[in-house]
Amino acid sequence: MRCALLCVVTGSYLPMALTMASSYALHHPADDIRILLVDVSAETASGIRIDTLPRLRVDGIDSIRTAPLEKMRTYFTGVELIGPLRSSYIKKNLFEDGYDRIVMLDADILCYAPFTPFFEALAQKPIALTPHVNSPLPDDYSPDDLELVFAGFINNGCCAISATSEARRVLDWLENRVQHYCFSIPELNLNYEQTWVSFLPWYFPERVELVRDPGLNVAYWNLYERQLAQTENGITANGLPLRFFHYSGYRLQSHPRLSDHANVFAADGVLRQMLDDYRQRLAYGNKHYPKITSEFRCSTGSVAVRLRNYAAAWGKTPELYRRYRRAQWLGLSGLKSRLRALIRG
Repeated sequence: MRCALLCVVTGSYLPMALTMASSYALHHPADDIRILLVDVSAETASGIRIDTLPRLRVDGIDSIRTAPLEKMRTYFTGVELIGPLRSSYIKKNLFEDGYDRIVMLDADILCYAPFTPFFEALAQKPIALTPHVNSPLPDDYSPDDLELVFAGFINNGCCAISATSEARRVLDWLENRVQHYCFSIPELNLNYEQTWVSFLPWYFPERVELVRDPGLNVAYWNLYERQLAQTENGITANGLPLRFFHYSGYRLQSHPRLSDHANVFAADGVLRQMLDDYRQRLAYGNKHYPKITSEFRCSTGSVAVRLRNYAAAWGKTPELYRRYRRAQWLGLSGLKSRLRALIRG
């Protein structure tokens, strides 16, 4: 079986992606590693070599020939563009390059044990995803329920997919949605690719397995239900092996704050040890791994400008534009704040 780890990032985040990939390779040394740089050419990317990662290949954006790149660059920011290219990159590796199975991970992840629950799930269904949380959030926790409504209930930063026709049909649907609607527009509850990934278990229940193992995708958003412990066999979450931790929003300059997205600090204990270790790994990566300057520009305009660019690219005004203008007129952001205050009493 040919297996690969995939990651899609901008060139400036390559050191972080390589830090993640190095930790994955410790537990899956036979898997290839494929990293796509969304703002770097194939010519530049092809020259990147890392001695400690012999199975690594870095691809440039022009290796994705099926996506409408020139159009998408006019209306997506660089971060928004990662979503549609992730779907295209998964399809390329599964159905063009011939991999039997892929794992797609965000760059801000560190792996601690083999991904066994993911692979067991693939024996049942061709796509394995993880929910953000497995149980109701406490009333005084951050994020709260309303933030999950916006963020999505499924985390798109990690998945495992096998090369089947059933998986391809799901990926075709997702690719179509994210090529057109992978915007970040809080007023419309659009949160990049994550909005659309959250549809998959409900639209394709026979093809998508939700993996609830507590050792997968531990992060600031679910620490209330994941008890971390250091044992002689490694770190555990609720007594089971910690597979990977998602350091979403972590910044070296904010250490020991766990994430810019939540007011959570790792004061002591296992979490502090993990965060100190991750800080050292990132510092090493920033010093020893290449950071590539962007070669391709994406849109930097306002939401209204980018939606008008979308209309110009596709020759039609998206319904999103009309909804966005209505949301601005109604002051939907203020409404959300008032609703949150009401719920919290």
